Amino acid sequence: MQTKWHQFILFIIVSFTVISCNEVVTTETPLLHGIVQNHQNRIIKLYNNTIKPELIDSFQIAIDGTFSIEKGLIKDPGFYFLQVDSANHINLFLEPSDYIELRFNTEDVAKTVTSINSSLHNELWSIEYNEKLFAEDIDLVTKELHNHVGKIQNDSILKRIENKKDSVIKVYRSKTEKILDNSNSLITKYWALQQKHGNISLYTLEDDLLLFFENAEELISVPYLKPFFDKYDKDILQIYALKQAKERYSAGAKYPKIKAQTYWDDPFDINDINGKLIHIVLWDYKNSASINKLEEIRTLMRTYGYSGLKTLMIAYNTDKEAWNNEVKKLNIPYYHLINQNGTKANELRNMGVRSLPQNFLVTDKGIIILCDKWGTELHITVKEYLNKQVQ
Repeated sequence: MQTKWHQFILFIIVSFTVISCNEVVTTETPLLHGIVQNHQNRIIKLYNNTIKPELIDSFQIAIDGTFSIEKGLIKDPGFYFLQVDSANHINLFLEPSDYIELRFNTEDVAKTVTSINSSLHNELWSIEYNEKLFAEDIDLVTKELHNHVGKIQNDSILKRIENKKDSVIKVYRSKTEKILDNSNSLITKYWALQQKHGNISLYTLEDDLLLFFENAEELISVPYLKPFFDKYDKDILQIYALKQAKERYSAGAKYPKIKAQTYWDDPFDINDINGKLIHIVLWDYKNSASINKLEEIRTLMRTYGYSGLKTLMIAYNTDKEAWNNEVKKLNIPYYHLINQNGTKANELRNMGVRSLPQNFLVTDKGIIILCDKWGTELHITVKEYLNKQVQ
């Protein structure tokens, strides 16, 4: 009897063991799964993409080149990024319920990153890669222009460089527009709008407004997206403020108090310049469009300098020493000031300046007679004003 009882107990234990061994082990679908080539035991970090990014978590890439990020790490929809190394990161728009598969090669992250199942992210990365190539090509044009600064003017060479720049802008703008045409995602449209902050020449004010207003109702209709697009709505209002400011500092208005300083950090006033007419140029020595105007500025001074024209160049750059060295290298012996807040300077926003370079013709009393005009109109205005001063 005891033997049979032992046999029964043994049968129960074996049966339970067999059933347990045959149970299917289930794992939760991750938020993000990645396959990495040339990973070399790297650690990938996930950050939220805010003004001051905060680390959410770090992940070790496995021997087979894979890594996973479990759900629950993010609580809210929004923009995030994966930090691959100090020079490479991958921007993401994630929702808590997402499942995103992606793969990339660490030797060229921007070029190789692709998603197996997310058209949204492929569009975002295509726009970013397009922007990266645009910046590289514009840099080449800028360097070519730098090489001709200070040499004997050759209009045909300068025209060729100008045409090359226009061609680069046209090519990359059309690529971004093509991505937008093939996209149904509001996030993609929003991402393209943000691109303009880095490459002002890709978009105009009218393009920004049109793209926003065409999608405004749809952009704010999704509850969890509303905070992002509300912010852009404020940006649009700021653009209107810039437009109004620009009108406020048009011909006939008084040029505002100068906030920039000399190399020695001394304040400066228009009255410190002894001239009949002052050509104020707001510029950025790293900007190809600014460099392209140097020869015209020189020509004006060679032609009208002895008649009383003076030139004041105000740079918006954060590195004072680099700016000073570049001024010497470019051989532009005029009045020079720098605002080390760079292009984020309140002075630019208050004056309605949305892109550099921008110029103002100002009388010795500080009254603006011409704003943001170059070429023939600028030359004629200078000539006519100085001729009147002689009479």
